[in-house]
Amino acid sequence: MFWDIFVGFQVPRDQLKSFDGVLVNFSVEQVEVRGYINIRTTFTNNHASSSIVIRYLAVNTPSSYNLLLRRPSLNKLGVVVSSIHLIVKFPTLEGEIVTLRVDQKIAQKCYESNIRTCCNTYFDSPPFDINTLGVNPHIIYEDKRP
Repeated sequence: MFWDIFVGFQVPRDQLKSFDGVLVNFSVEQVEVRGYINIRTTFTNNHASSSIVIRYLAVNTPSSYNLLLRRPSLNKLGVVVSSIHLIVKFPTLEGEIVTLRVDQKIAQKCYESNIRTCCNTYFDSPPFDINTLGVNPHIIYEDKRP
């Protein structure tokens, strides 16, 4: 969880527990970890929901994302991910299937921002057009999205 989001949750800072590990970001730089906290998190589409407790690391680094979920949390929730369609599905305790869709325009902006930051750090180059890199899955699979 990025620090700005942690602050926005208005969780008292004294609830953060110490974290002794080191975290490295995508551009291979060490990231300041302020601590961790366990939070019951609910995933919902307003018709059905499922809740799990997730251990979030509060990190002090800029990002266009709010937080990143790792496989253990996704597995605990029982998520099936379709990165092509920007959709996740998971079951509730009642047996319903919840479908969450990502706003594609926001996802594109986050993706471009993070690629730009990562690649500019690696190559120390001026801003570039992400479409010329051949790494933009939004172009390749655009016709397959709902």
